Amino acid sequence: SERTAPVSLGCAASVTAARAFREERSNGFMEVLLCTPLKTTEFLTGPLRGIFIDVAPALALHLLLILWRMPLDASVLGLIARILVSSLALPIVCLWASLRVSNTLLAWITGVLLVAVPVLWFGTAGALIALTVAAFCWHDALAQVTSRRFASRPISV
Repeated sequence: SERTAPVSLGCAASVTAARAFREERSNGFMEVLLCTPLKTTEFLTGPLRGIFIDVAPALALHLLLILWRMPLDASVLGLIARILVSSLALPIVCLWASLRVSNTLLAWITGVLLVAVPVLWFGTAGALIALTVAAFCWHDALAQVTSRRFASRPISV
């Protein structure tokens, strides 16, 4: 339906973001990436860009179907705004959580609790809360990468 498809898209994007740095940490590639001349923002926007490229066509198609099937009024515009905010904020928060905790499931749950729950419970106000949380998480993720502070992850051979 019109309301459940964005949830599944958001879940797919958030799971991908939550496990974004897991493999790099576990096989030691994170240290190699940090030694490259990449800027801190490039280090973080790379995974996000890949996630958005994967999700964008399905999200755009879904939004077009909403506009085509539902009468255009304030509630539909609010729904579209909440979908767009969630699609932007959820991967950012899950990516931040993947840097903070070593468990992928815990990183995903953190993202869902900080973004999806406020958007679903509080509507447009929840979307503003989610954007604020995403901005904080982005700033903190930049600080983590700059200072090389990550959740410890055992290296398996």
